[in-house]
Amino acid sequence: DLLQRVQLREAAMEKCENISIASVNGICTEAAYSTEDCN
Repeated sequence: DLLQRVQLREAAMEKCENISIASVNGICTEAAYSTEDCN
């Protein structure tokens, strides 16, 4: 389960890196622990 969470977090961070807004990127990094949806 922990490995899956890390993979989801990394995937979410990759998605958010495409968004140039720092605040959105921060929100996605935080939200990645509970959801992989950065929108």
